[in-house]
Order: sequence, then C-alpha cells, then structure tokens
Amino acid sequence: MVTPLRGTDPGSVSQLGGILRTTAAALAAGAAELHPGTPLVTLCVTTATHLDSMGSALQVQAQELAEAAVARSRLRERATAAGLELREWSVIEPFGVVSAEVAARRTAEPGPVAGPGRPVGGAGRSDPVPARSRAGPGPSSPGPGRRGGARPHVIGEPSR
Repeated sequence: MVTPLRGTDPGSVSQLGGILRTTAAALAAGAAELHPGTPLVTLCVTTATHLDSMGSALQVQAQELAEAAVARSRLRERATAAGLELREWSVIEPFGVVSAEVAARRTAEPGPVAGPGRPVGGAGRSDPVPARSRAGPGPSSPGPGRRGGARPHVIGEPSR
C-alpha cells in the first residue's frame, strides 16, 4: 500500500487541474460567440489561456506527487526491512539498545549507517560515539566508590 505524503492528495490536485482546464475550454468557447476584437474577448481568451496553463501544470504536479509517494513507500519498506526508520526523507537508526546480532549485522554490512536518531549519509559509516567519550575518564565516568558497568556495543566501535 502506498501511503500518501503528509498534506497531499494527488487525486485532488489532478481533479483541480482538470476543473481549471474544463473551465478554460468553456471560457474560450464562450469568447468565440462574442464579437471578435473587443476588449472582453481579448480578456476571456487571455484568462482561458492562463487557466489552461495552470490546470496543465497542476496535472503534471499531481503525477510527480504520486510518483514521489510511491518512491517514499518503497524507501520505507526497504528501511524497515533493514531495521531502520524513515523520518520525512531521512533514513535513521532507531533509538535504543540493539541486540548483539543486529549490531554485528550492521557492523558487517557495507554502506552508510548513522548513529541513533541521525540521518544516514556519506560514503562510510558515521561514528555515533563522540571522540571525547572514547578519550578516557571524564565527567561521564563513574565517580569514586561506584563501579562502571559494561558498556553496550556501539555501532562503528570495535568490540571489547
């Protein structure tokens, strides 16, 4: 099933284009019945030409809108099959901890992968762990008397 793009309806856009073109044809036919060369006929013909142009453009846009909805639907299916999410036109990794199998699969798969909540892009994998968190103890390290637990595996970081 193709999910329509938010705030769009290609059928309605196409219908409006058709109505404008039908109105343009009726206006041009009405102008043909008037005395040629009068300012009213010139106005009617000019208006009919513009209405037809706008109707034609709306019908082309409706076709492109329908094609974009199909492309987005296919993208969503592919992202879901890969365990990713689609937000607007960005493919991102979902938030949360992933299983070891999913992390290993994503690490082994070639192609661009982004960190949680970040868009996929670029020629290689982006590193979801900021450099300062890999640099050693810092403000996020456990304080005195507290034991640090095992860190979950982060995609793009070698396992320990």
